[in-house]
Amino acid sequence: YAMLTTVPTYSLLYYPIAKVLTRKNLLSIAVEFRGVMSRELHMVRRDSKKFEDKLRVDVPYIDKMYLREVMSSGKTYRVYYEDPKDVDVVLNELESLGDVGLDIIQLSVFKSRSTIYVVTEARVGVVRTIYRLINTIYAKVK
Repeated sequence: YAMLTTVPTYSLLYYPIAKVLTRKNLLSIAVEFRGVMSRELHMVRRDSKKFEDKLRVDVPYIDKMYLREVMSSGKTYRVYYEDPKDVDVVLNELESLGDVGLDIIQLSVFKSRSTIYVVTEARVGVVRTIYRLINTIYAKVK
């Protein structure tokens, strides 16, 4: 599925408040695969407390996973993982994309659902890049 969440720019009252609170247009894409995923990985931007709290609700055993903080494209991420090789795979794929304007907030690989879920800031032309990233991660992490 894909979901676009936008800030209501037409509202003269809400828009200035949204800008002050740094609300952004978000694009969420989840792809469910038929194959079985053998490991799990969750990467959340460090300054996105809301997404990390939601992840803790969705993955109650997250505290039993390994935790590592990494830098990618000038942003710090908290990565919860089962296999350290997966962290390197994801970071290499993000670095190989270069500067395409992909501003990832959350990237999750759910073993139980065979799903890869990505949340980014919505920008023109990022959908194809996100699907390429998801397919590459699936091929290397499964």
